[in-house]
Amino acid sequence: MKRHDQVADAFGSMAPAYLTSQVHASGADLQNLAAWVTRMRTSAERVVAIRSMWMGAPDEVRQYFGMQNDCSFALDALMVEGVRVG
Repeated sequence: MKRHDQVADAFGSMAPAYLTSQVHASGADLQNLAAWVTRMRTSAERVVAIRSMWMGAPDEVRQYFGMQNDCSFALDALMVEGVRVG
């Protein structure tokens, strides 16, 4: 199933009667951990905890998020704009 089909399914079959939507962006955006924690203003002790969590994550989790050796990861992202009909 295509990602856009999944999004349409999430809104339900009656959605077109009261909502129009447009997908503006989608896909897996690779996040560099260093840039991400800086942008989020994460404290140093929390950065240590995040790195520890990623390094100890099961292989299935590391694979799903596409984790790199520097703890960069891929995050599923979707931006949808909904506009009320009428």
